[in-house]
Amino acid sequence: GTLADNIFVIQNNYVGDPANKAIQVFTGGSVLGLVDVGDSVAVSGDVDEYYNMTQIDTHFTTSFTNYGGGFGQPLAFELATTALPAALPASEPFESVLVQFTDAVVTNSSADIYGGYFIDNTDPKNSEEAKIDDDAAIGSLGGLTYEPTLNDNVTIRGIVEYAFSEYKVQPRNDGDIMPAEGDPLTKDQIS
Repeated sequence: GTLADNIFVIQNNYVGDPANKAIQVFTGGSVLGLVDVGDSVAVSGDVDEYYNMTQIDTHFTTSFTNYGGGFGQPLAFELATTALPAALPASEPFESVLVQFTDAVVTNSSADIYGGYFIDNTDPKNSEEAKIDDDAAIGSLGGLTYEPTLNDNVTIRGIVEYAFSEYKVQPRNDGDIMPAEGDPLTKDQIS
């Protein structure tokens, strides 16, 4: 996925444990049109911490090689909301990992003024929440159309990011927000 026009995320899908298997790549310029979901890439750069988010800083858009696609949608690692505490350093192993929370309930539909909300997929639902960011910085760059409603039953997929002193999950586009059964939301189901 792409976090911004100069940031993309790479993930190793050939592992069972999602911890420490993904990292964001910061480039020296726009990568829009240069990388796509499912591409295989080789990256050269410096590993650093940018406001507590681990990244590879390539300095130049020519510091990565794109070997092409055909790999399809990357694997989203299934997590319980208890695995993603909001504070440092507990969630750091999941930074930049594409995760999925199945059969989650919206427990707070307006967690902040920026459109963030909380979900819980524990059984029973016991306030072990994960924050979802409705920023839509990834992929569509134009905003998500899903409007969370308290007690909605959803499956949400997204990339774990750290910003403004908390961990949260960033859906890449509307296709990452589904009813709990797993079928993509239709336009009629989006509030």
